[in-house]
Amino acid sequence: MTRGALALLALLTSCGGPTVVPGRGPAARQWSYRFALDGALTRLEATVCFVGEAPAELAPIDASGRRYLLRADGPLGPDEAPLPRDGRVITTERMPPDSCMRYVVDLEAAARQRGGIGGAYRIGTDLVAATAVWLWAPRNRAPAARVTATFELPSDVVVSPLWARNEDTWFLDERAFGFTAYAAFGRFEVRHVGVPGACLHVSLLGRGVGMGPDALSHCLAGSARAASMMLGRFPVREAGILAVPTPFSSSSPFGIVGRGTMPTVAILVGDLATEERLASAWVPVHEFSHLATPFIDRDDAWLSEGIATYYQEVLRARADLQSAEQAW
Repeated sequence: MTRGALALLALLTSCGGPTVVPGRGPAARQWSYRFALDGALTRLEATVCFVGEAPAELAPIDASGRRYLLRADGPLGPDEAPLPRDGRVITTERMPPDSCMRYVVDLEAAARQRGGIGGAYRIGTDLVAATAVWLWAPRNRAPAARVTATFELPSDVVVSPLWARNEDTWFLDERAFGFTAYAAFGRFEVRHVGVPGACLHVSLLGRGVGMGPDALSHCLAGSARAASMMLGRFPVREAGILAVPTPFSSSSPFGIVGRGTMPTVAILVGDLATEERLASAWVPVHEFSHLATPFIDRDDAWLSEGIATYYQEVLRARADLQSAEQAW
């Protein structure tokens, strides 16, 4: 595997520590985000508006996100000024009710870092940037807080599906802050692929792979249909899939699941993969099988990985993607 592919593997497998814990001050009950990106995908500017009393603190959803914060200002208006920071949180307790603040994240620095689940990675002109890089939230949140988001992007830039959505408005629940979601920004195609009981939103990143987008979408749909045989339908109603090209591989060497408001699955696909080879690959079925079980703490990953490893063989045999002898 090349150095670039290994770096992406590290991006998808290592982990920073969660930092969002109950904090002081009132529990935030309703707020909205407006995320704006520049054309080169180097900076993200987030405007956060609170309904009612402002929370006391904002923190990144993952500890690694702290290093990429450039600045934080508020409340927005003629007298806005930098908000206090202690290296861990942004202090917002002196903001008036029904006010807004702004924070800016250095995506380019995250892409250069190339490390950990809290990092980012460039695929040609596209950018994979997990929410751990750029999402900050009140540390003290009401259990059923109402949270929405919108994106202001250059005309030719899209964001991969990562949360529940109604036209231009995205809806976040507690899972968006408790788990990392895998997101991409860029000039790529998103295909909506129907599978039993669900829709997969497949983002085809970079320049694609040798087999072409039609064959790639067909292979992923076949893997999803195999995973559907576990429960009689795909485990979730919808999922965002990042098809990440990786050089010199002839199959799918790796994948990982993010359990945000909407599950996101990043799957590495080899540039040299053939449709026949990818159609029978174990990695996509393995990752999709994870969605049939609830999140299991990483310290007990033997259980979740064991279940997915069992079903990656059983389901491919049931779907005629391999023989029973190969499964055994």
